[in-house]
Amino acid sequence: MYCKCGSLDKAKEVFSKLTTKDAISFNAMIMGLAVNGKGEDAIHLFEKMQDFSLYPNAGTFLGLLWACSHSGLSNKGRQIFNDMTSVFGIPLRMEHYACYIDILARDGQLEEAASVAASMPFKPNNFVWGALLGGCLLHSRLDLAQDVYNRLVEVDPDSSACYVMLANVLAGDRRWDDVSVLRWFMREKGVKKQPGSSWVNVNGIVHEFVVGSAAHPQMANIYHTLHGLAGEMRFLTP
Repeated sequence: MYCKCGSLDKAKEVFSKLTTKDAISFNAMIMGLAVNGKGEDAIHLFEKMQDFSLYPNAGTFLGLLWACSHSGLSNKGRQIFNDMTSVFGIPLRMEHYACYIDILARDGQLEEAASVAASMPFKPNNFVWGALLGGCLLHSRLDLAQDVYNRLVEVDPDSSACYVMLANVLAGDRRWDDVSVLRWFMREKGVKKQPGSSWVNVNGIVHEFVVGSAAHPQMANIYHTLHGLAGEMRFLTP
C-alpha cells in the first residue's frame, strides 16, 4: 500500500520491522521499489533476500525485470532474464518475456527485442507487441513500427492503444496523410480511444472516475462539495 502511494520510506520502515521476512514480503518490497524507479535498490534487496536463504520465485523475477525496465538497466535485465532459467531453474512466463522485451525496446535494441518475441515458446500477446511498439515510438523506428502494429492488431483488434501509438509514430515522422487514414480506419471499425480514468480508495471502497463522464452515482454530492470548497478558496485568496 505504501509503495503504491509512493511512500517508500514508510514502506521500508514497515518492512524493516517485520520479525519474519518471507519471499512474499521481499517480492512486495522489490516490486514497490521497481514501480517507483528504484531499480538499483530492488536488485540490492534481491541480493539481501538470498542472504536470508530465501528462494526466489516467478514473482521475484517479474519485479526485478520491471525494476530494470523502469531504471534503464538493460545489461542487468539481460543477466536476470537469463539467470532465471539457467541458474534458478524457473520457467519463463509471458509476463517475463513482455518485461524483457520492454527493457530491450526502451534501450533501443529493437531488432533483438523483435527476435526475442519471434522465438518465444508461445504466441506473443498484446503486452509483448505493445512494449515493442512503444520502443519504436520512443526511438522513431517507423521501419519496424508498421509490422509490429499489424501483429498487435491481430491479437487485440478492438484496443485503441495500438492505433494511437502508431498514429504518434506517424505524426513524429510528419506523415499527416497516413495519420488521417489511420484515424478514418479507426472510425470505420468503431474503435474509440479509451478515456483516462482514476481509482480512489475511500474507507475501503474503490471509486472509479472516468474523464468526461458524470456516471458516478454520487456525482451530484461530489460537485456540491467541490463548489463549496471553491467558494472557500476564493475567500482565502488575497
